[in-house]
Amino acid sequence: MSSRGRNVIDLKKAASQRAKERETPRAPQGSRPARLKTRRRQKRIMASLACLLGGVALVGAVGAASHVQQLAINDVSVTGVQLLSHESLTGKVKERLEETGFRLFSRKNMFLYPKSAIESDLAAEFPRIKKVSVARESLLASALVVMVEERKPYATWCNASCYVFDSRGFVFAEKTETPEKAYVFYGGLLPSDPVGQTFLEGRLPEMISLLDTLGAAGFPAESLTVGSEKDFTIALSSGQKIHASFDMPAGDIVRNLTTALEAEGLEGKFKSLEYIDLRFGNRVYYK
Repeated sequence: MSSRGRNVIDLKKAASQRAKERETPRAPQGSRPARLKTRRRQKRIMASLACLLGGVALVGAVGAASHVQQLAINDVSVTGVQLLSHESLTGKVKERLEETGFRLFSRKNMFLYPKSAIESDLAAEFPRIKKVSVARESLLASALVVMVEERKPYATWCNASCYVFDSRGFVFAEKTETPEKAYVFYGGLLPSDPVGQTFLEGRLPEMISLLDTLGAAGFPAESLTVGSEKDFTIALSSGQKIHASFDMPAGDIVRNLTTALEAEGLEGKFKSLEYIDLRFGNRVYYK
């Protein structure tokens, strides 16, 4: 049939044209999805700015409120002290609360006062303090209460002057009171300022046990002098000295001493000795 005067569609050409259109990317400029993304981003930025400004305003308001006199701490009291001065402790607390300089939040505010900093300052300033706690008696109380537990003198350490230390060996004051143990200790610390140092850290209980055991065995001790990290010397009330090593258990030292004094050559002669040296295991030296 003749195709003259009729419309003709070339299917091959049409398919080829559609394939080209699918492969050709469309330009994103001015598209609706791009405009929506831009608007959303702008809204997020504005919301973030609003939150930031609101937060700054809130912090400023809280800072201003913290300086209101009705919310300020107006008194400081101290409990539990025996030898420490009430005035010194309360003065230190008030000094911390009244530090000058610009501060957004008032240190004297009953809800915002620096509790941990005050406790740390007191413990550092007064070595006699064993434990300290700062608190208010109730939610709306405007007074601070400082609760203190003082260290107890356990024994004495001497150099040019004498000091007391607690049961852990922590030296906390010059000696003005009678400690629990009558023993006197020497050496083992920096002598210029022993307060704040710990004597025989980790070893003190064993050394005290050794001195007590010697006394129970008939060899009462007066003092112990640290010679080095490895050895020490015990001075007995009877005048003799015992040289021993930290590496040897306390029980072995007493046992070796007793055995040596019962051996031939030393039996009955202990009172005439100047010293007995137990630092060399099975070999005992004496003079």
